[in-house]
Amino acid sequence: MIEEGLIASPTEVYFETADRGDEISQWVKDNKEKIFIELDEQQIAAATDVLSRYRRLHDIKKTKFDADPLVVALAHSNKLTVVTNEKKTNINNGKQNIANVCGVYNIPCITLLDFFDEIGINEVKQ
Repeated sequence: MIEEGLIASPTEVYFETADRGDEISQWVKDNKEKIFIELDEQQIAAATDVLSRYRRLHDIKKTKFDADPLVVALAHSNKLTVVTNEKKTNINNGKQNIANVCGVYNIPCITLLDFFDEIGINEVKQ
């Protein structure tokens, strides 16, 4: 799927995950040039819209990068599905996460396990 260009993510996700020192950080480093992309003008405009409507999607406590609004913007602009482990909650109670905001923008949003099911991976190392 990576070689076919079917997995895409904003560069900010790379910066959030590359220095964790775990298997995921190694995987993102190994696939940096194949997956992570700089946002174009359309995606930046979408990110601006997302942040103007859902300010709490951006975690102001983070001192480095917060890719969440950019993930939503990339998916919205390119008609992609978001894969996240965040669960939808009642957005009216103040909780703003990727799953909630994707729902507002009608962006398909699935869990990692659902993604594995969709691509036919039945056994996942936990």
